[in-house]
Amino acid sequence: MRRFLLTALVVSLIAVTASSKGSKRPIPVRLKDGSRVVGYIEENSCTNEALVLRDMRTKRKITIPWSKLMPETAHKLRVELGFEVEEARGGHMIKATRIRNKTGNVFTGVILNRATAAADGYYELKKSDGVLRIRISDVREETIVEVDARRVFTPMELYDRKLAEKAPETASDHFQLAEYCRLVGALEQAKEHYAKVLRLDNSKYPESAIQRLISLVEKRLNSRDAEGKLGSISRHIVYNRFAKAKAELALFTEQYGSDEDFAREIERIGQRLEKSRAEYFANAVAKRLLSEVKKVLGEKVRADELTIREAMNFASAGPSADDSASKTAIDNVAADLKLMPEEVVELWKVRPKRVIHKAFYRDGTFMVEENLKDALSRAPKPKFAKGRKPPKLPKPRPAMTAERWWKGKRKSRKWSELRDFLYAVWAEKSGAVELLPPKQDACQTCAGKGYVIQSISTTSGNVIFANRCNTCHMATHFRIVRFK
Repeated sequence: MRRFLLTALVVSLIAVTASSKGSKRPIPVRLKDGSRVVGYIEENSCTNEALVLRDMRTKRKITIPWSKLMPETAHKLRVELGFEVEEARGGHMIKATRIRNKTGNVFTGVILNRATAAADGYYELKKSDGVLRIRISDVREETIVEVDARRVFTPMELYDRKLAEKAPETASDHFQLAEYCRLVGALEQAKEHYAKVLRLDNSKYPESAIQRLISLVEKRLNSRDAEGKLGSISRHIVYNRFAKAKAELALFTEQYGSDEDFAREIERIGQRLEKSRAEYFANAVAKRLLSEVKKVLGEKVRADELTIREAMNFASAGPSADDSASKTAIDNVAADLKLMPEEVVELWKVRPKRVIHKAFYRDGTFMVEENLKDALSRAPKPKFAKGRKPPKLPKPRPAMTAERWWKGKRKSRKWSELRDFLYAVWAEKSGAVELLPPKQDACQTCAGKGYVIQSISTTSGNVIFANRCNTCHMATHFRIVRFK
């Protein structure tokens, strides 16, 4: 038993020693000749020229020149061992709050007084250019989003926040902090921490790679004009001034495009510009086109003497028709946003479909219902006293026709009702939107029967009789079109 315990102790000590000198788990390494070696990396024995493994099967050390490994495998392992530097890419994203107020303006930042906002009555919204106070009563919509940290904090503020999280101690800590500073624009601090990476004894980073990064930072520090221009382009993108951003980016590319480091930055900002522009205009088109269609229909109703058939054709025709609500609205939105009509059409196709919209036929519902039956045929017949001559009842209201309804509304200047009717026609017939199952609301006047019960006084007493509903015109329900 004692021998068994002693053997187990020795084995465990060997295992601990092996794990302290090499990798804790076997790593499969692919070579260019197609073979594969599985073993534990001997970190203390690896050099800039070769990888040293302890073969898992034979337990022997194997030295493999980096040139014999597959390039992607060699690069990954060299980065892990500190023989190469993997530069950070892109920006630093943080969680922020996007606020839309009653007037439709949008502000994005970090709320500083979240805990006391209810008592204060306002939000303190931190942005890169200062702190903005927004009354809570003015907030219509509040959303948590991820944004570039530079939209909220200055480079020095971001550096101080990062430093407060953890003070750097090792070469790896200083390198990570330097990369962070370089990304957020704290260039003086980036240069300082890169220099500390070189001075520390525990650094495994190759001096040539760190010196190249220091040169990049120094170049940017010496090119304040270029940094200012990049900042101006970024601000134009943030505030949706895409034409100015595109023009300034073209000038910047002409001036600094030959520089390898700036070329990468130009490519990154160009991609950001295109993405932000596409998102902005897709949302803008989705928001404006619907209101523009409604406006066009309202103007059409007020401007001329369209018959009901002409008005419905104008509303239901697609954008390919020369004279249609869709085409007119698209042209107007294109002129307003300074886009081509074809761009508006494409942006409308990729619009966000988060909101369900509604259009109301109201009392014009009977014009789109099929096979309307006379409500009087379903109504109860009047009862008269026996032995007496039945009194003469008033004539029932005549069944409404589409032409009479249209002319009556126009004569009484019910422009908004005619516009709403045509807007529902547009939504349901033009093919411009994604339809959802329609809803039906019962007519409150007749309770969904299509007729109303009336009473008249005669010599035989009060006589109850039915008359056609003058609100829904026998449609019984009002049709509500729902769409995205």
